[in-house]
Amino acid sequence: MLVTHDMDEAVRLADRIAVMDAGRLVQYATPAQIITHPATRFVADMVGDVERPLRLLSLIPVSQVMVPGPAQGATIPSDASLRDALSACLWTGRTAVPVERDGVPIGHVTLEAICGCAALQP
Repeated sequence: MLVTHDMDEAVRLADRIAVMDAGRLVQYATPAQIITHPATRFVADMVGDVERPLRLLSLIPVSQVMVPGPAQGATIPSDASLRDALSACLWTGRTAVPVERDGVPIGHVTLEAICGCAALQP
């Protein structure tokens, strides 16, 4: 068990997150469930409205949405997160990022796919 007030740390390290408010357990769920379906306004405020899509992207590996075929530019590893891929797209102005495993290109992930995964479902 790890106790933290750092939501990024909790999302990155935890399999399950327990959110406490004034000594009461208000939600116990996976990081993805906490991000996409906060149980209370307090939980939603802890997750942060602006940060929610980025936190969600940090949970999804690029290999999950990667498609076959080449793309231009520096590669990212297949176990990198979609948040990392988004950063690469934004930093370089590309709409796709090549993905590699063990130094070998194995496909690419597109900005469109990344944005689709960042869309929070009601």
